[in-house]
Amino acid sequence: MARRVIVHIGAMKSGTTSLQHALYAHREHLASLGILVPGRTWRDQADAAWNLRGRERSLAGDRSLEGSWKRLVDEIDAWHGTAVISAELLAPVGDDVVEKVAESLGSPEIVLSVRDLNRNLPAMWQEVVQNGEVWSWSDFAAAARARRPRWSFPHGLTASSRFWSEQDVVGIARRWSVAGPVHVVTVPGPEAPRGALLERFGEVIGFSFEDVRTPRPQNTSLGVVRTDLLRRLNRSSMSAS
Repeated sequence: MARRVIVHIGAMKSGTTSLQHALYAHREHLASLGILVPGRTWRDQADAAWNLRGRERSLAGDRSLEGSWKRLVDEIDAWHGTAVISAELLAPVGDDVVEKVAESLGSPEIVLSVRDLNRNLPAMWQEVVQNGEVWSWSDFAAAARARRPRWSFPHGLTASSRFWSEQDVVGIARRWSVAGPVHVVTVPGPEAPRGALLERFGEVIGFSFEDVRTPRPQNTSLGVVRTDLLRRLNRSSMSAS
């Protein structure tokens, strides 16, 4: 087993894509520093996270996920330095999955990146619409304001439960603290220098910004108008089916 295992669990819309891109773009160099990024691509880590959550096939149904988590753990077991997993799919999981991670990886260190909720609310609305939901911005925002974070939603998936399951960082940190110590990395404001988040993340993991400073792609915001247009298309598609 690696001497140190880091599990970056998100939260969603907290710069996870850019951090994951940096890790894999510099995977070989990080290995020379004693830091393993397991999996050939980030999809291997995403598949492992879905497998851990009980899914047998990919979302598209094009491949089996059986054994994905075990393969990732086996790669970490064969390493003698630091290993880093980054999958925001793990943030909203229940106690059973947290226990499985703790059992598989010993006492991993958990990294939770967090962002201002005022910025994450519209970002999460865009995210769920891109994934096929039809909630309007006004409904999504009102639901998030009206309902306090909780982990028992008796009426199924709602705009409120969708937002807070991913963004109740206090609840997420408390639940994951059972697996190991939790490091909180805050996402800098929009006025911060480019790369500030990566610097903060690297301080926890054990690398410097100089090690991974190449440009990284950004998730471009669709904006309110284009997101609402996509929402209407989602609704039309649901009506047609």
